[in-house]
Amino acid sequence: MNIRRLAIASVLLLPLVSACGTVKTINASKRDVSLVMSGTRFDLMSMKSESAAKEKFGAEPVSYPALDIPLSATLDTLFLGATLPYAVIQLWL
Repeated sequence: MNIRRLAIASVLLLPLVSACGTVKTINASKRDVSLVMSGTRFDLMSMKSESAAKEKFGAEPVSYPALDIPLSATLDTLFLGATLPYAVIQLWL
């Protein structure tokens, strides 16, 4: 029964995750922007200036950046194991 609820919740929350700042910035993959905590930085910049965020990160800002910050911060923290080594390697190249 709990697995069924988890599956339903996952399907219902999937559209929110696809609009997450973290997912958008990692998929945009601009080479000159660090991916470390990129979704949170993207949301904060989007709150100040959507055009500046779009120009820097190469992704369309989310329509609700203030609500997306907790989700982006959580995903950014989970992705630190991948984004931090990638950023260090990019500094050496």
